[in-house]
Amino acid sequence: MKYFAIILITLLSTSVLAKTTSKDITFANHFFTEEVKQCDAMPKNTFNSKFLLEDFQNIIGFDWSAEHTKNGTSLDSGQSMLGPVKKWKVATHNALVNKNEANIQIAIDLAVDLAEANQLYNTINRAELQHKPMCWENSDPNAPCYYHEYQGAVHFFGHYLTNVIKLKSSMTKAEIAIIDKYVEGMWKRFMKPDVWGKSDRGFYQFANGGMTTLTYAAWTGDKKLAAKEINFRFKEISKLFLDDGYINNNSFRGSRAQWYHSLGLQSALGYVYIAKLWCAEVPPKLQKKLTASAELVNLAIVDWDKFKSRKWDAKVRNAPGKDLARKFTHQHAYGIAVMMKEVTGVEFDPTRSDDRHASMRMFHVREGIDEITGFNALCLN
Repeated sequence: MKYFAIILITLLSTSVLAKTTSKDITFANHFFTEEVKQCDAMPKNTFNSKFLLEDFQNIIGFDWSAEHTKNGTSLDSGQSMLGPVKKWKVATHNALVNKNEANIQIAIDLAVDLAEANQLYNTINRAELQHKPMCWENSDPNAPCYYHEYQGAVHFFGHYLTNVIKLKSSMTKAEIAIIDKYVEGMWKRFMKPDVWGKSDRGFYQFANGGMTTLTYAAWTGDKKLAAKEINFRFKEISKLFLDDGYINNNSFRGSRAQWYHSLGLQSALGYVYIAKLWCAEVPPKLQKKLTASAELVNLAIVDWDKFKSRKWDAKVRNAPGKDLARKFTHQHAYGIAVMMKEVTGVEFDPTRSDDRHASMRMFHVREGIDEITGFNALCLN
């Protein structure tokens, strides 16, 4: 009896030690890095470009909800907002690297303009989705998907916060106050009510909202919130990632299984990287699942049929047919090789010549910002 009591105490102690507390958290100066550095994997765009500046200014006050209702489908989540936002983030990065005070102020002014316009605040939120039809209604890829509209607001909010965090030390108190008001409103409308809701399937961009929560915690300096979020998300990832590395739902989505699997893994790796950077301890079981999942990214590249041979009994929604196939690593997973190596130690293996996005991810600079994680892993070192 005494022997079992010792085992129980040991297990309980291990469980407690695995929990992240507010005392463990140390926020990085710029969210995903301590210092913004020159990076060859970042486009050279700056606010000196009239066309880039106009492109971004044109979206201030842009009605994303109306745009998505008009043009959005279950297959296409739309890029009307994310394209300009990524350009803003790239130009901000370059302004900080070059210590260009005029361009840093332009970046801040744009952040304030977005805040004063209550950008995307009128977007449908999670509660309002209950009154809308499901995506892929009647298996139709052209059916409206209001979840994508809501998801777009969550992703935009995360991108916005990752950028203003880097600019905060250059802001005035008045500028911070304007952004604070906007950020608090967005948090209460889109995140606070359901950011820790039950998720039974699938792991997608911004860690199912977890990354956006971390950005909010970093902006507000709320270490308790960061610790709570990390503990919750680690459990969610561990639940959705199976022991052999396959991801609930993602890895079984028909002809797009490889594409969605790499998306899910990149999202998890980015999240875990941030958590570790902030001094959270990754549970060993979760670490093993992530490592196995990274190895599956390579398996899908070299032997897609073997990757697809894993049976899955649960029902999978939205498994597109062969005509909508995407048999390659997700094209927006910039720096997935860096993330795999950094978090799991697994080397990315782009050996298959028809994995057409491998070279682009590693060497070709196009957008500079990974819209799955919100930052460019190629700019970490």
